[in-house]
Amino acid sequence: MKISISKESVVYQGPAYEDSYWGQVQFPEIFKCEDGTLAIKTHDADDNWAEFGRNKDVWCVSKDNGATWERKTDMRETEVGHLLPNGDRLHFPLRTGLSCKVSELKPARIVTQRLPSDKITKEEDGSWPYPQFMYIDIFGQSNYIYDMETLPDEYSKKEWVGYRTKAGDSQSTEEKVKVIHPHMSVRGVLRKEDFVMAPFCPYGRGFRTDKEGNIWITSYTGAHLNPYNGGVDVCSASLIYKSSDNGHSFELAGYIPYIPNTTKHPTAYMCDGFSETALEIMDDGSMIVLLRATSVFLGGPEWNTMYFARSTDGGKTFSEPEEFDKCGVLPNLVKLDCGVTLAAYGRPGIYLRATEDPSGIDWEDPIEIMTPDDRSHLMNNPPERPNFHQWAGSCCNVDLKPIGPNQAIIAYSDFYYPDQSGKTDKKLKTILTRVITVE
Repeated sequence: MKISISKESVVYQGPAYEDSYWGQVQFPEIFKCEDGTLAIKTHDADDNWAEFGRNKDVWCVSKDNGATWERKTDMRETEVGHLLPNGDRLHFPLRTGLSCKVSELKPARIVTQRLPSDKITKEEDGSWPYPQFMYIDIFGQSNYIYDMETLPDEYSKKEWVGYRTKAGDSQSTEEKVKVIHPHMSVRGVLRKEDFVMAPFCPYGRGFRTDKEGNIWITSYTGAHLNPYNGGVDVCSASLIYKSSDNGHSFELAGYIPYIPNTTKHPTAYMCDGFSETALEIMDDGSMIVLLRATSVFLGGPEWNTMYFARSTDGGKTFSEPEEFDKCGVLPNLVKLDCGVTLAAYGRPGIYLRATEDPSGIDWEDPIEIMTPDDRSHLMNNPPERPNFHQWAGSCCNVDLKPIGPNQAIIAYSDFYYPDQSGKTDKKLKTILTRVITVE
């Protein structure tokens, strides 16, 4: 197998690293439109729940398979939805987290205040219930974990907001998609005078359709309640959802809890568990997933082991997660028609791996797209001692999509790319793409 990678193409340039938020010009996501046009959505605000949403995105399109890109101001959901078996298109955008008044919150109950018969239930007067659990993260923020069914009506709806374009139509409409998930939990974060609930929406990078027409999508929990018994788990878990009705409803079909093991990984208890999950359905009928286990909220480093797991029973159970690489945020999996499956991930650095194994077990060695070494010398004003983000010089959050039988396109950020407008001599935060060809 021979893999070639093209020279980079500039998609979008924002401000300089020194003049911007951490989340700005990050999280590129690639879509293939109905007419073959490629579109990329880029987050252009800070990296927090209050700043996500449809009005925080920049859209760019390419009509030549990623060779050149232009800004588009009014990208419609109808152009970017995932194609479903019935011909509809469905898209789940990121949503802004819901806020509530801090004065309405109840503190976590001390155990000695409870009786054996006590159970946290929905308050009849519509007020906030006691949380099931509370912990303080490394930033001093209080994290409250609730059983969704106990929350006030505004916050307790088990549904995702999607945008559906029916086959043959040219206009998308908002749709409330039912989610079937026992012991559904949500997390709210108290930051000084502000309390924001995590937005209830799927992760979406694992959107796949199997041979029977079932739709699969991934998400993750943060600290949560075990869906099978309601037990509190402080580590995030990976979730796999399945739809058998063309995306009108999704039911929890797979649950991969994180089990720390400091014998294998010294920072196991500091990484916050499994979060971003890439999913692919292999030619032998199995499912494989890549699982991010990097988070700083419990004091862990900005890099950590990425895991691999496999299911041979339709997502009901997965093998014990094992190390796939030493790092990996926002992992992606793509199966090409030529029989090769690609994986892309990073931080620090950006990597590509490939396999011809129809089960997805045996993989080639990683190919380096961006170096994991110190890139801070490329900054406009290099520091004497860089912090980690300056060292990486990129969010290293990538997206990967097929564009032909033996080709895929990868999108990623480079915080130190020369200004292509010629207006300044600064290095700017930039979204780039490269075409990967397998021979």
